[in-house]
Amino acid sequence: MDSYLDKEVVEYLESRHVCLIGFMGSGKSYLGELLCLELKNELVKIDELIEKSENQSIYEIFREKGEKYFRRVEKRVLEDLVYKSHITDEAQQLEGRTIPEVTSVGNALVRSVKNNIDDKKRNEQVCSLLTQKFEVIDKPPQPGRLNHPRGNFPPPAPPINVGGNPPTFMGGVGGGKIEVIGKNCSKLIVTGGGLPLKRSNRKLLEQLHPFYICLNPPFEVIYNRIKGSRRPLVYRRSRSSIFNLWSERYRLYQSLADVTISEVSTSEIFKVLNERVKLLIP
Repeated sequence: MDSYLDKEVVEYLESRHVCLIGFMGSGKSYLGELLCLELKNELVKIDELIEKSENQSIYEIFREKGEKYFRRVEKRVLEDLVYKSHITDEAQQLEGRTIPEVTSVGNALVRSVKNNIDDKKRNEQVCSLLTQKFEVIDKPPQPGRLNHPRGNFPPPAPPINVGGNPPTFMGGVGGGKIEVIGKNCSKLIVTGGGLPLKRSNRKLLEQLHPFYICLNPPFEVIYNRIKGSRRPLVYRRSRSSIFNLWSERYRLYQSLADVTISEVSTSEIFKVLNERVKLLIP
């Protein structure tokens, strides 16, 4: 398949976490699926993570538990994603380091997290996770075994692939250097339309230093896509009410965006994305 994106654009986006934002029906999920064919970034759809976490559809969560509950779950899912991404980002810098160095990096990361989570319970949960993942036992391994963060495990035990998961770091026989595979841990994050509205969510996302792509097709295009759907925030709402909601959110999306795309056709979307990202590459 021919690539929609130039090589330099692909390399740039693969080096970043990419975040797709925009109103419901703007085409974020569709573009995310297409970009996955171009990039090595791991596709993460926030709404799908929420549904998996709650074992319910978004519509059912809104109907049975309300929007406030949904927003709490959304923030929790985002916190987990961001701090697991912190671990995998750090993993890319660890190859070749000694076990004591990895322990030092882990401790520094835990301190960083403590300064960035206000909620005490979530703070403790995330710091516990990080401490477990970075606690590397520095002691002579038993013959024929590998030094491992959770104790001495028998072979065969290849390096852990960290792509898309919190990594576990493995030392060589004799407590040697750390080996990490799954080099590209960058995410391609598809947000829900309301996620960026909360300042706390924006603060979390900013810790990933994401490249924001805003999809903003004309309102009529969006309305024709979502009218009559069971999306909780548009179900049984009038056209004028949906337009007002779109107008309010549009300004925020624009303020975050590195690139805004108003085109509708796939070829035009990628043409504009390609051209505008190239202008931003250092």
